[in-house]
Amino acid sequence: DATIVVLNASGRVGVASPEAEVLTGAGFSDVTTDNTAYRLTTALAWYDLSGGKKTKTRSKLVKQLGVDAVGTKLPVGVQATADFVILVGNGTH
Repeated sequence: DATIVVLNASGRVGVASPEAEVLTGAGFSDVTTDNTAYRLTTALAWYDLSGGKKTKTRSKLVKQLGVDAVGTKLPVGVQATADFVILVGNGTH
């Protein structure tokens, strides 16, 4: 029941959708996409905004993404209300 938003932080069109499709295929059910003006210089960064309440989803995201969350607060300029926010930046597939 956790919400996940994948934000395109690359400046290129269509970068968030493929990542969202991978997550949906892996069994995450409430995954949406959007854009952000924030620019991420790395390939991917994600944030746990659940306040520690969605531990199973967090563990599954760590396994799926291969990296742990970088924080519990979004970078300045990024806005989202989902439990988990994934930024997809430059250097993505």
